[in-house]
Amino acid sequence: MTHRLTPSCRTVGFVARLDMVEEAPRMTGQELAVCLDILRWSGRTLAREIGWDQKMVVRWLSGLGWVPPDVAVWLRKLADFHRANPFPRQPKRIRGRRAITRL
Repeated sequence: MTHRLTPSCRTVGFVARLDMVEEAPRMTGQELAVCLDILRWSGRTLAREIGWDQKMVVRWLSGLGWVPPDVAVWLRKLADFHRANPFPRQPKRIRGRRAITRL
């Protein structure tokens, strides 16, 4: 069984275990939208990252097609990572200036 990794997965050094991809549930357009929201990405950003046409990503988001299994696995892992590691908050301002944070 052979699987195709998306171009950006190869360029960023992403190593996926795709031997279990067929057993993973398909990603719906709604789940894709949630993942993109968590990642703070647009459909255009996703299309650029994975090297697919933006029109195809729009089809996935609208439910007219299924997200390819390798892309779905990759996005779920990214979204899970971002949920577990939220963006750092900005320091509170004191008297109109940023507070100095000490390490």
